[in-house]
Amino acid sequence: MSQMIIGNQLTEETAEGAAALPVEYRQFLSVISHRMLWFARNGDIVVLPTRPADDFVGYVRRLMGLSDGEPRIVIPPPARQGQELLYDDRLADAKFLTEMGTLVRQRATDRVFPFYLDNAVLRLAREFGLGGSAGGLAFLAERGSEIVNSKAVFRAIAAGNGVPIPDGLVCTSRVDAEAFAWPLLAKGRSVIVKQDLHGGGYGNELLVPAEGVTGVGASATIVIPGQSALAGHLSQAWDRYSYGGARPVVVEHYIHGCEQLYIEFLVTDAAALLLDYGQVRMKPILNGLVIPPPVRDLPGFLTGARKLAEAQRMLGYRGYAGIDAIVTPGGDILFNELNGRVAGSTHLDVLARRMVGEDYLERRVLISRNRCSWPSFTAAEAILAEHGLAFDARALTGVLLPGDDDAPGGPTGQILVVGTDIAEAQELEDRAVAAFGLPGDGD
Repeated sequence: MSQMIIGNQLTEETAEGAAALPVEYRQFLSVISHRMLWFARNGDIVVLPTRPADDFVGYVRRLMGLSDGEPRIVIPPPARQGQELLYDDRLADAKFLTEMGTLVRQRATDRVFPFYLDNAVLRLAREFGLGGSAGGLAFLAERGSEIVNSKAVFRAIAAGNGVPIPDGLVCTSRVDAEAFAWPLLAKGRSVIVKQDLHGGGYGNELLVPAEGVTGVGASATIVIPGQSALAGHLSQAWDRYSYGGARPVVVEHYIHGCEQLYIEFLVTDAAALLLDYGQVRMKPILNGLVIPPPVRDLPGFLTGARKLAEAQRMLGYRGYAGIDAIVTPGGDILFNELNGRVAGSTHLDVLARRMVGEDYLERRVLISRNRCSWPSFTAAEAILAEHGLAFDARALTGVLLPGDDDAPGGPTGQILVVGTDIAEAQELEDRAVAAFGLPGDGD
């Protein structure tokens, strides 16, 4: 038996109109989708929007112990909305469906494992009689993905289970958003506006009271010098924030100087199983992780996270669950997001378990770094070897390359540093940054 892995990074509603993604970001996500290869095993089918470089595929095969020619990679033909992402029209292409039908029969494929389970993936599952990789699809087939990935629904789940969240409001009109946001901005505080379904900070915008006020976790910062400016901005941006009025918008008090945390579970019929957790590095949006976090004893973090993951399980969700939180300057832990899909850490967890062991959280410290660049993947491997940085399978330390740099719109490469402790991991990262000629954290 095998699975059909699908690298569909974002939902159909980000394809066009006010919520449409810039072409550079679509190109970035196209290459990010290649990281779904880390989940593949012999016999699997991997559906991607674009073809990954052969040397990156070969690297994945070597590290994961896959046979030559495995997994089978399929790229659907481009369609009306382009070729950067797997929008619905590409997954419904007649030639693609014929090819997939043949492969499903040949490889005895019985499960579907997408990045995000949307209607297009559900149609594929029904077409070929596939179940879910982590259990049944009954909950997800009833638009359950929208429930467990909604920032608005998250606030209700967290509040109902006594899990602390930032002061905020789920808004269905810009009038409500203005009424909540202006009293905070008038007092010199900041506000973050979140699109209901988005990830990596891209759908978030930070509203600040004055020039020079900065933050993380948002793709844009907007200076709001007065209430009329706020009203004007919300009037102009509301259609984009709300997906043309189809979704609520989350508006929250933004607390400066917070540490960002994440945790990931695998939700099964029996339990929500802890996979990995760490510190999120933002510059100003997701730029890497420290796994586990430098301070592991975080009162309330694991307790609150388990409540949220268990709530997902009781709702009927099965699969990966990613949860985000902040630690305020005063030491309070506030949870701010819950997602039911593959996360930016999931492939790192898979790779770490393969290369270090199932207990890697207890034995090593990992640091990932995003948006790295190099001339080619083969050249990147050579650079690591030349500088004595390549991962040593005996010492279980060194640098791995979980992501390729292959997008025309900007760097997409990713490194994963493995050290015996935080000091060694940071030293290895500094050496890798120098070897690749990457910008430093302050650049």
